[in-house]
Amino acid sequence: GDPSMDAVCVPDDLGELRLAALGAALGLTSAKVIFEATDDISGEAITIQMRSAELVLHRAEVAVGAASISGFLHALATAASQAGGGVGPHLVSFLVGVLQPELASEPEWATTSEMMQATAQEARRAAAIFASRLEQHTPMMWRLLATTPAALGGTLPPGFLQDCANMAYLSSPSETDFHEFAVRCLASSTHAGVVVSGDPMSLACLCVLAANSGVSPEEGHAVTSALNAAITAAPAAVHAGIVQRWEHWRGPPHATLLRRWKELVNALAASAGAGEPPICPPPEEPPPRPPVPTEMAPPPPSKGTVLGNLLREAPENYCCQLDKRLMMDPVRSPAGHIFDRSSIAAALASGAGLCPLTGQPLALDQCERMPALRKEIQ
Repeated sequence: GDPSMDAVCVPDDLGELRLAALGAALGLTSAKVIFEATDDISGEAITIQMRSAELVLHRAEVAVGAASISGFLHALATAASQAGGGVGPHLVSFLVGVLQPELASEPEWATTSEMMQATAQEARRAAAIFASRLEQHTPMMWRLLATTPAALGGTLPPGFLQDCANMAYLSSPSETDFHEFAVRCLASSTHAGVVVSGDPMSLACLCVLAANSGVSPEEGHAVTSALNAAITAAPAAVHAGIVQRWEHWRGPPHATLLRRWKELVNALAASAGAGEPPICPPPEEPPPRPPVPTEMAPPPPSKGTVLGNLLREAPENYCCQLDKRLMMDPVRSPAGHIFDRSSIAAALASGAGLCPLTGQPLALDQCERMPALRKEIQ
């Protein structure tokens, strides 16, 4: 054959294409993927509880889908490694979104109905499946995250350390990787220009990260020496700030180990002559982590969604005529069909503005919102 045909044509912008693909994958858990802009929305607002449940359900579907696709996590880890530490904040945000560690405790919205409770339970199972598949890639992920401070010029973006602390609850680093991560972060600054080693929120996050990684502040422990030194050198005002951040912590800490970090901080505050240190009651132990299923979840059905079956018992008039899922924001088309607004919006975007049921031209603004039905569903 022609030797020239054996050559592989590599696009000049292959690197940019890889970054774009990685960015798209890491954005799958973003609320922007689900919720549209709310400009000019009429009618009664959707409750926060329903929005929360919809977001959790979406992220659970991403978790099962990602765990089901052969080689997805390997490809994701490889692409992230090639992109470098700069992608760290997006990577950990994606992983926390999929793992949903905040579901370790029953969220308020899940107590409103049996269906909501079932949604939360299925989301925990999906997270456990994903965590089991992620395990072999966890060391590489944490080593990549340790390079993020340098990749971003020594400045950590908002939320990065908190995401890392929450991720560690279900996917924790080894002691060695924790030490390397902590040392590099302590030498960095926050987005506000405050040195991490003197910032209450950052130190609070690193202590939660340590606790969720199974690391306690034992004296002489080489793994926590840098974090211990930073806390010891901090003034009493920083100690008080750390405790205050723990009181309002959003996420699941390992309560027993975090209590030891609190004892250290309170002891330092007391020895500094600050009077009675702020008392931060130890958090209740979160429920046991969900067991990792030994069998993979069945593959997604050809129609509907992986977890949509949770909602199959909903009355038919509450379900979208397009995807058969429980509607969050029902709308009626001029032809009389009732859809969930996000579902018909996605269908119109991918279908050249044609109604998927009639094949006739249809615009989203022609679909009338149905606040009375939405209230009835709620």
